[in-house]
Amino acid sequence: MKKAICKFNLRMLVSGCCCAFAALGAEAAWAQQTLPQSAQTAAQADSFMQKIKIGSLVVYSFIDSKQIFSKTLFENIDQKPQCLALMPEGEFAGVVKTYFLQSADRKILFDAGWGKSSGRNGNTLELLAKLGVQRDAVTDIFLTHMDSDHISGLLTNGMATYPRAVLRVAKKEFDAWMKGAERKTQKNELARRVAKAYEGRIELFRYGQEVLKGITAKAAFGHTPGHTLYDIDSDGVGMTIVGDLMHVTPIQMRWTDYSNNYDGNPQEAAATREAVLKEMSQSKRIVGGMHFEQVGTIVKSADGGYKFSQ
Repeated sequence: MKKAICKFNLRMLVSGCCCAFAALGAEAAWAQQTLPQSAQTAAQADSFMQKIKIGSLVVYSFIDSKQIFSKTLFENIDQKPQCLALMPEGEFAGVVKTYFLQSADRKILFDAGWGKSSGRNGNTLELLAKLGVQRDAVTDIFLTHMDSDHISGLLTNGMATYPRAVLRVAKKEFDAWMKGAERKTQKNELARRVAKAYEGRIELFRYGQEVLKGITAKAAFGHTPGHTLYDIDSDGVGMTIVGDLMHVTPIQMRWTDYSNNYDGNPQEAAATREAVLKEMSQSKRIVGGMHFEQVGTIVKSADGGYKFSQ
C-alpha cells in the first residue's frame, strides 16, 4: 500500500475463492444479438446511456439517476486540504448506475438502481425501453450488493418490477442482509421485501467461478460483507463491474486508503480498493462502477494513485 496524505493503517486483503453453484438450465453460446437500428441510435444519442463493446458482446452503461456526494462522507476531510480541493464547494457530482448485457438468449441487468417507487425517479426502465427491452423480457439480475440504491428498482408498488427475472446474489451478501445486521432497519426491511417479491427466483452463488457463461463473480469485501464485482469476458476482451468500490473517484483513486462513511468495514474496503485497482491497471480490463460516469481502462498515475487512461 502506498503512503499518502490520506492514510489508514490497513491489514492485507485476503479472500478465498469457493466453488460457484452451477447455473440452472443449459447455457447457450454467447454472441452479440444485433439490436434494432432505432435502439442503437437511441443509445448513441442518449447522454444517460453508453454502449461498450466487449468482444462479441455489447454492454450498456445506464445512468439511473444523478447523485451529489457531500464531503461529510469522509472523516476529517477538512484537515486534508489536498482531498478537500477535489470536492469543490464540498460536493462531488456522482451518479447511480446500472448495466445491461444482451446475449443470444439472455437479457441481463447488473443492479437495479433506485426505480420509481423509491421517489428518486430512476431511469433504468426507460433506458431499457429505448433499447426495445420490456421489463418482463429481463431474464437475470446480478446484484453487486443490497444497498437501497441498488435494489429499490427491483420493486414497483411493492411488486417485482421484473416478473420473470432470476435474481442472482452472493450467498454471503444475501445472508447478511436477511439477518438484519448490515444497515439501518428500513434498509434491511427493503432487502427482505425484495427477497419476498422474488421468492422462488433467487439464485445464491459463491465466489470464483462463472455464474453464467462469461460472467464470473469475485469477492470485493468491505463496502458490505458480500460486496461482489463481476468480470465479463468475451473473445479475449474483458470488462469488470466494480460496484461501489469507489464513490468519489478523484479522491479514492488517488488515495485508495481513504474510505467513506458508506463502507461498513473501512479498512477492508480500502484494502479491496487498492487490490482491485492495482489488478485493473495491470490487466487493462475495461472498468465500470455504480457511482462514477467514466468507463474505461485504468493506469497507475505519477502521484502514486490511479486514473482512467482516457
